[in-house]
Amino acid sequence: MATLCVLGVITIAVFNVCGVNVTKHISALTRSIADVSRTLLVWIISIIITVTAGKHHDNWKWENLKTGAIIFEVIGFIILVGGNFVYNGIIKLPFAMPP
Repeated sequence: MATLCVLGVITIAVFNVCGVNVTKHISALTRSIADVSRTLLVWIISIIITVTAGKHHDNWKWENLKTGAIIFEVIGFIILVGGNFVYNGIIKLPFAMPP
């Protein structure tokens, strides 16, 4: 368990260093999109682990795979990604533009 905690801390540190470099050399917009992508990627990987390893071991059932829960989460991610795109100006909503 301690090994997993140390690996988690190292992973977060590497991600943050990469994020600072992306912001410095590319743009804050790219980092913002990468952060949203990370959240989505973690969710997809946890579903894959639940479907594969969760069949045989209850400890590996990380996600609720009921249809209603999945639909609710997908809607949430669509709102998260869409809001990020609107906030960063990738998607422009005509009714929300200043006069």
